[in-house]
Amino acid sequence: MSLKYYSREWCDEAQKKLNSDEQHLAAAKSLTGTFCFRIYNCPDGTDRIAYWQFDKGRCLSISLETRPAPEIRELPFDKSRTIARTSAPFERLLALNKGEVSVLKLLTDPSYKIEGPKMEAMKHMKGLNSWNRVCAAIPTEE
Repeated sequence: MSLKYYSREWCDEAQKKLNSDEQHLAAAKSLTGTFCFRIYNCPDGTDRIAYWQFDKGRCLSISLETRPAPEIRELPFDKSRTIARTSAPFERLLALNKGEVSVLKLLTDPSYKIEGPKMEAMKHMKGLNSWNRVCAAIPTEE
């Protein structure tokens, strides 16, 4: 059974898998804080925003909200609430999740934007890569 990418069910499965993956918990032990993802042009014609909260690699919560475009695109970046905010079209994030494109390749894509202190994000690269590995293993559909 595959889950719709960035649906509530997919987020719940991602949280469960992250918190039960010992390899991830070891790799992401410094991953503490909140990360925001804005997902544009979803297949249902909406945009989504998700806040992933971590404590020492453990995913404490994922809030997910769907809104008509372009409401989410106009939200200011709240540096006090999140370590980083990523904004990208649905298709690009899905390609990353499926392993069709690497993080490094995506960083050079003009449709992919990261806000926040780059050095802070770089400190968490091992945990971020592990997070992506776990989520990429979830059978996913559009």
